[in-house]
Amino acid sequence: MAHSFRFFRMQTATFFSLALLLLTALSVDAQAHKNASPSPKNEKATDTVNLPVKAGAQWEEAVPTVGTINTGDASKSSTMLSTKLDAKFPDKEWWNQYQDCYLARYMSDALRDSPRLEASIHRIEQSRAQVVKIRSDQLPHLSFSPGYAHLGLPSLGGGGSLPSNISLFLLSFMPSYQVDLFGLNADRTRSARTELKAVEQDSHALLLSVQGEVATAYFNLLRADYEVSSQQESLELFQRIHDLKENQHQAGLTSYDEVIRSERDVAQALTNLTNYKQQQAMFAHQLAVLTGRPPQSESHLERGKLQDFQLPATTQMGTLDGLLTRRPDIAAQELRLKRSAIDVTVARKHFLPTIKLSAYAAWAGSSLGKTFSSDSFSNIEMAQGNQPIYEGGAWVGEKRLQRAKQKEQIANYRQTILTAMKEVEDQLSLLKTSYDALNSNSERLDLTKHSLEITQDQQNQGLIPKLNVYQAQSELLQYEQLKAQSKSDAAIATVNLYKALGGGF
Repeated sequence: MAHSFRFFRMQTATFFSLALLLLTALSVDAQAHKNASPSPKNEKATDTVNLPVKAGAQWEEAVPTVGTINTGDASKSSTMLSTKLDAKFPDKEWWNQYQDCYLARYMSDALRDSPRLEASIHRIEQSRAQVVKIRSDQLPHLSFSPGYAHLGLPSLGGGGSLPSNISLFLLSFMPSYQVDLFGLNADRTRSARTELKAVEQDSHALLLSVQGEVATAYFNLLRADYEVSSQQESLELFQRIHDLKENQHQAGLTSYDEVIRSERDVAQALTNLTNYKQQQAMFAHQLAVLTGRPPQSESHLERGKLQDFQLPATTQMGTLDGLLTRRPDIAAQELRLKRSAIDVTVARKHFLPTIKLSAYAAWAGSSLGKTFSSDSFSNIEMAQGNQPIYEGGAWVGEKRLQRAKQKEQIANYRQTILTAMKEVEDQLSLLKTSYDALNSNSERLDLTKHSLEITQDQQNQGLIPKLNVYQAQSELLQYEQLKAQSKSDAAIATVNLYKALGGGF
């Protein structure tokens, strides 16, 4: 009977051991090695991709040479996480060429407090966590499963020494390791690391976009300030013209139609002033939000004047290969092209067999004191292989899917390069026309100033009426507004060119 009890205890222990082994096997794949940190390496996919190249054109590989983005701690508020970007990209603060200290301050504010840039940092952290998660498949797994079981047995009758209740304490360890015989898990890790680098390039592209938007909003706000101020002068001038014509009408020197036209000019000037003030408020709100502030009125934002900032005298273009290596969107697209080649390799390796090594060690006893005795120890070592034979076409479909994605990435890569070249050419054309318009309006303004001086001299000599001086002053204000608009357009055109070139030189 004692032999029967030992046999029953051994069978019970085996039952619980196998049950815990099954539960452990189901949960072990979800465990990540929390202390693992990926070591960056310049690893290349095993598949090579031949890009279609047109005759006479040479596509240079976009090597990501820009800096990295790191997170840092800074006190911002008690409710919002403060982050900081390490601004190694762009490698030159191109906005300093405008010699405007307020613009540089807003750039710094956007770099520190922009919610969009903060969100991009968290996207990078998500990609890093994904690398750690996928890399855990390359590492051994170990699980510990303590357990307790109580069995109540029915009475068999006839006497005997078989107990009616059994208590079982179980302490088990299960190490396991999947042999990466064909490099499947290593390729999956490389794919995740490549995507991490692509996400970092996306953050660089977003950083450059935010900086361009800040500069554009700032210059638009300066232009709106000038237009509001100039339009207020025009309104006062049209009001003086209206008063003069009304006095002339009362004296019988002009018709009432002239009075109506002057009054219409006053109303139009007032409408224009209202529109300029509305634009001024919109640009102020935009600039505030871009720098991480709530929308604020224009009176709360410090800034310079449109007449004070300097336009860049020269712009370095660089070469085509420099453009391909500098623009972060091209670098990101190239990295995703590399990842698509790795994913094709991963899909192909799913057809190969896998080998998993596992072991099981357990101590079982009817009491805690007897659990660690020498005769309560049991162990199992297993080597399990798996060769897919028929999966209903799942892996075939996966391989075709990754092949199609790879071809899509090739087309996207070429399209990104063509779009980048188009943007550069477009902005160069806009920059040339903006500077031509600025030079033309400057010459017309100088001629108008000279004409106003002649008109004022003639009026002082009593040769022409005061109305002619008012009309000449109104024409001068119009050309001053045109020159201001041309200067603002030229500044924005240079900003867009910097963005198209990847920022900095």
